[in-house]
Amino acid sequence: MDPHRLAKLCHASLTKTFVPEKDVAWGTPFDGVGSPLPDSMLSLAGTPEFEAMGPERRRELACHELASMFSAFVRFESVINGYLARLSQRCPTSEATLPYVFHIVEEEARHSRMFARCIEELGTGAYPRRGLVGALEWLAARGIERRAATFYLGTLCVEEVTDRVLARALESDHLHPMIGDIARIHRIEESRHMDFVRDQLRETYDAAGPLERALVRVLAPVVALLVFELLLSPAVYRRTGLAGSNLQSWRLWWRARGSRQRSELRRFSVARIRDWLDDSGLIGGATRRLWAATGLVR
Repeated sequence: MDPHRLAKLCHASLTKTFVPEKDVAWGTPFDGVGSPLPDSMLSLAGTPEFEAMGPERRRELACHELASMFSAFVRFESVINGYLARLSQRCPTSEATLPYVFHIVEEEARHSRMFARCIEELGTGAYPRRGLVGALEWLAARGIERRAATFYLGTLCVEEVTDRVLARALESDHLHPMIGDIARIHRIEESRHMDFVRDQLRETYDAAGPLERALVRVLAPVVALLVFELLLSPAVYRRTGLAGSNLQSWRLWWRARGSRQRSELRRFSVARIRDWLDDSGLIGGATRRLWAATGLVR
């Protein structure tokens, strides 16, 4: 990475940084003071179930969907920090990128504290992944970590998708002030992380062999889609009384993911990373058809 750009990133992390415990409007009541998520972002928007809900039920659903999303954020960031911590253990202290790697670890840890506290204030409980889906998520994370290029691809997918989802939330004039603070803090600091990760992905991809390069190109739409889908746990519907069993929750989840609003949000969340990958020559031929098959492009 260019030393000048790296120095600018480190300087920004020292001068434009946030402490969640001080910089978020904690304790602001959720009743009548903005919505945790805009109605248009809720998974059931546009469905008969959603039309039948009153304002209180919609606010309850928004709180649970936000808790599910932030629970996923914490899991994603723990994977990123785990890899970077092991990377710092392996590389020499003279490695030029190491100071900024430590800035990322520090900032991601603060973000996780911020999301965990928000879940606590929402009063919904967390949404950990358990059972078969949890095991598959764990295996996917371990597989992506095996190669540097696939790790940076996965990290960029996480940061791009989560950033775009929060950007969409911030478009609302009625977003709850606490959620607005969290979204802005996360977006400011993650924008620096994305600059670094894009650069590292380019470097590791260029240095990779043909098999790893092909793996990156094939995995890109799959990982981007997986990141988005993991933001919403089907358990949301059972906890809010919209489904009476796990099976009913999954059925409602599957029907919701096919709705027009959910499909549009999915495409919006991956549009920027797809454009960047395309501009970088990482999409073409069969992988272009794969992006279309996942429903991430029209």
